[in-house]
Amino acid sequence: MDYRRRRLSERLRGQLWLALIVGLTVIIQTTLLPTIFNAHLNLVLLAVVCWTLLADAAKGAAIAMYGGLLIDVVGYSPFGSHALALLLVTWVCSLAAERFPPDTWPTSLLLTIGLTPLYHLVTQVFRGGTDDWLSWAIVVLVPAMIINAIAVLPTFLVLQWWNERKIRH
Repeated sequence: MDYRRRRLSERLRGQLWLALIVGLTVIIQTTLLPTIFNAHLNLVLLAVVCWTLLADAAKGAAIAMYGGLLIDVVGYSPFGSHALALLLVTWVCSLAAERFPPDTWPTSLLLTIGLTPLYHLVTQVFRGGTDDWLSWAIVVLVPAMIINAIAVLPTFLVLQWWNERKIRH
């Protein structure tokens, strides 16, 4: 019984740390990072893609839920829209991890480029869409894809280092 209680305590502590780290990431993403060419660097999306590939879909889904709900609260978005979009990203990443080498940066780069539009489309639909989808794609999607593609390599390398360090200890 003591072992189960200790194991549950460790899991809860791990989830609390994860929620705290994701919360800090959301705060940094929404307040400190600048907008470049009408695009925000989406650290939570990058964390979901990279962590789902490096660890597993369950951890990616936890980041997606915590991060998505916090982005909705901080950004006054329809509640659950970002969480749903990030969970969809997690699902696609887990499918890709079964078919492609998940622990390589080209996989994370290609998935980031491909899933950034999916994420933005889902959140935009929850906001009510737009009148001019083509202009929206040019003004929002293309810069978001570029900035996320640039940032995914350092994100992937840091999370890969962290994951390998965590496995060794």
